[in-house]
Amino acid sequence: MSNTPKSKRVLAFALVVLMLAVLFAGCGGGSQSTASTGSTSTASQASTGSSTAASSTAAPKDDGPATKVTLVSMTSGDSSAAPDVSAEVSKISKEKINVELNITLINQGSYKDQLNLMLSSGEDLDIFLAGLASPLATYVNNGQIIPLDDLMAQYGSSIYEALPIEYIEAGRVSGELYGLATNRDLANYYGFFMRKDLCKKYDIDYENIHDLDALEEALIKVRDGEPGMYPVASGSGGSMVSSWGWDALNDRLGVLMNCGLTDLNVVNLYETDEYRDFVTRMRKWEQMGIIMPDAANNPDTAEANMKAGKAFGGFGHLKPNTYLTKARSSTHEIAIAEIIPAFATTSNVQGLIWAIATNSKAPDKAMQMLNLMYEDPDITNLTIFGIEGTHWKFVDEANAIINYADGVDAMNTTYTPVLGWMWPNQFIGHIWEGDEPDVWEVLDNFNRSANKSMAMGFAFDNANVKNEVTACMSVLDKYHNSLMCGSIDPETTLDQFNKELYDAGLQNIIDEKQKQLDEWAAVNKK
Repeated sequence: MSNTPKSKRVLAFALVVLMLAVLFAGCGGGSQSTASTGSTSTASQASTGSSTAASSTAAPKDDGPATKVTLVSMTSGDSSAAPDVSAEVSKISKEKINVELNITLINQGSYKDQLNLMLSSGEDLDIFLAGLASPLATYVNNGQIIPLDDLMAQYGSSIYEALPIEYIEAGRVSGELYGLATNRDLANYYGFFMRKDLCKKYDIDYENIHDLDALEEALIKVRDGEPGMYPVASGSGGSMVSSWGWDALNDRLGVLMNCGLTDLNVVNLYETDEYRDFVTRMRKWEQMGIIMPDAANNPDTAEANMKAGKAFGGFGHLKPNTYLTKARSSTHEIAIAEIIPAFATTSNVQGLIWAIATNSKAPDKAMQMLNLMYEDPDITNLTIFGIEGTHWKFVDEANAIINYADGVDAMNTTYTPVLGWMWPNQFIGHIWEGDEPDVWEVLDNFNRSANKSMAMGFAFDNANVKNEVTACMSVLDKYHNSLMCGSIDPETTLDQFNKELYDAGLQNIIDEKQKQLDEWAAVNKK
């Protein structure tokens, strides 16, 4: 067989199938194979806090000096104890795969710049969190990450167990697997989150709000009854909501409408009736005093404004336990209005995805480390929550429910535990006090049952239109958030917005994206 990317993929897939067949045979039969959908939920492991029964059997044990692997990710607070956490993780990884892990955590605000510097300077770096900083395809086109098909076939058995196969496949660019999704809300529904106490005060039936007309009626009640409070706050940086029923196809420069559920016709979002209707309503709301003034330049999250008593709620991409996570940030009980039903896209999956850097001197050990992080609950709890007794303690050990250790809180912890969704597999971790006891099982079922865009697994490679993408992104920065926040009038700006997009090369991007999507659909029989 020739040594082409396609032949490598075929070989890799064959090895994975063989490996999974052996695994399932060892289970002594039972229900049908789950190779096509991923394994059943690992929430039962989380409920006991015990290690998985099988360790990384695909990783050969070696007795030489431990290989040092550097992992780079984000933090949103003080994580100065990362070296201590690294040492504790390394006790486990040395024993299982002879790897010593060095965790480097960078503040969210500077993550993109510092990560790019590390990648471009050739600094030692093996594993890093991609997607949120830049699209996965950008790292591919820059030659900064390596394909993972062969490594997955050798060392990825636990990853295949942890993630449904369609979400693994969503880590591909130009047919090659480059990224591994974090186990989190891989689908989202879209709607509005708001203060539950004010819903009760103004008799707002939030469970039956399923369109913007009904939401508007509720927001008017709050506007009239709570002078000095914004019914709607934007997100930090002036974002309103990332989707309102479209598959962004990575960059919103050519999208699929109706959540990608009906066809594979790439269109200009900003010319659609749906977009015009949404931004026109936002403009009306801004003039009615429903949206906070100068929302496009808001530096704070909607939750921060709610906490300060300045806002009733905000738009968001949501998941089953959003009412709890938003409550922690806003310090209010939260009610949710679901308006756009749950759906999954490649863009969402690739928004937080683990990759192995070209800089890596030991990519095989990096993959073994990733595989171990998807399977080992002790490593999961260390990387998400820190060290037991120092950063956290059990509140209910039998049910794996934890909270801050004695004398520790959100203000003085040296390992901030709020970004569990960015680590490989939080579904096998402990449960923070206040979350539902079955939170991981619920999220796992949510991911598996959500509608999937017809383009799920397709990732746009913009290499042939990089200049056009750069130019169009500048136009988006100029108009999009302001339109979504109602800060500018679509009647006078939307046509100009589209003209500038086309002048910047939008049609070339749409044509290239449609071409690639059609080719992908033909290969994948869509």
